[in-house]
Amino acid sequence: MKKTKSICPVCQKKIDAELTEVNGRILITKTCKEHGTFSATHWESIEVFNFAEKFDYFKYFGDANAPKNPEGCPYICVSCKNHVSSTVIGVIDVTKRCDLRCTICFSSFDEHEVNYEPSKEKIVEMLKFLCKRKPKPPALLFSGGEPLQRKDMPEIIGAAHKLRFMTILATNGVRLAESPELAEKLKRNGLNIVYLQFDSFHDKFYEKIRGRKLLKTKMQAIENCRKYDIEIILVN
Repeated sequence: MKKTKSICPVCQKKIDAELTEVNGRILITKTCKEHGTFSATHWESIEVFNFAEKFDYFKYFGDANAPKNPEGCPYICVSCKNHVSSTVIGVIDVTKRCDLRCTICFSSFDEHEVNYEPSKEKIVEMLKFLCKRKPKPPALLFSGGEPLQRKDMPEIIGAAHKLRFMTILATNGVRLAESPELAEKLKRNGLNIVYLQFDSFHDKFYEKIRGRKLLKTKMQAIENCRKYDIEIILVN
C-alpha cells in the first residue's frame, strides 16, 4: 500500500517499513535484520487514514523544490529545510511502565516488551540538548507509559523547571488520585499542566477500554490538582 521509514524498537536503527490495509485497519510492519519483524496498528480506520492524507503538508502543500532526502534527516537535521517549523512542545517518553493495561493503547503490541526507561541523568542531557535549539522550545511534555510510575518524576520536573521550560505531564491520574502529597510535590517542583486521560463520565466505558472503573479516580485526580493549582487539560 505504501512504503515508509521507521525505527527498530530495540536498537533504534532506521529501517524500511510498509503500511498495509488489514480488515479496515492500517498496519505498519517493519523488519530489523538483527531483531526481527514488528507489526502494529498505525490507524484504526482506513476511512480516517484516507481523510487525514488530504492534509499531508509535504504531499499537497509543501515546497515542491525541497529535496526529498536531506542528509541525515531526521537524525541530525534538527530543523532542516524540509521541515516547516521548529519544535513547539518537546515530548520525552520517560518510561514504558504503566499501571493500566488498556485494550486500545498503542503500547500494547510487541514493542511494549522493550524495557525503555532512561536514567534521570540521561533525561537531563535531553533537556540540555533542547535548551540549545534555536529557537528553544517553550514547553516540554513528559509521557510514557505512565510517567508517575517513576519515583523521581518530581525531580525530573524540577530539572526542566530550572531550565525555564513550561512543564506538562501526561498521566492516567491513578497515582495523582492516590496521593495528594505527590500532586503537591509536583507543583512545588514546577509542574504547570497535567494532561489527564479522560474518556467519559460513565464507568462502563472505562471498564471496556481501560479494564476497570476509573471515574472516581479521575475526579479525585482533578480534585488533587485543583487543590495545588495545577492546570488540567482533559484528553482522550
